[in-house]
Amino acid sequence: LYALREKTAMTMLNATDGIDRALAVRAENPGKPVVFADIWDNPGGGVPGDGTFVLRQMLARGLDRFAVATIWDPIAVTFCLAAAKDMLLIKSTNHFYAGFEPIAAEIIYVSAPSSYPSNPAVTDYKKLTRPVWPRVADPWKDAGNLPP
Repeated sequence: LYALREKTAMTMLNATDGIDRALAVRAENPGKPVVFADIWDNPGGGVPGDGTFVLRQMLARGLDRFAVATIWDPIAVTFCLAAAKDMLLIKSTNHFYAGFEPIAAEIIYVSAPSSYPSNPAVTDYKKLTRPVWPRVADPWKDAGNLPP
């Protein structure tokens, strides 16, 4: 699996590029949902999942017909319901894939600002003492880097 890391790493777009892509995909596939994965505001990663950065970008661009799942912010959810918006924005890295891939026109992974590490190449790890990919092309190249 490690040898496949370059081929299997998901492509992440910033929110603006992700929205542009979603609009293009929706125009080409009007009958299928586009899934937007805000992967760094993922409760499974230990953050609250209440970030609204991508949602604010979508609303600022005048998007309609989208849903958001999940946000733990009852007030924000109330505003969303009142706005009657119906594109799917989810807060997950990949747990949703099996359920949505068969019905989605496309799944777009978005990297938005969050407290969850969004780029291992530059994340300021506090306790990391060994080389890691993608900072190092092959951190296991030297036997001294093998985990205990």
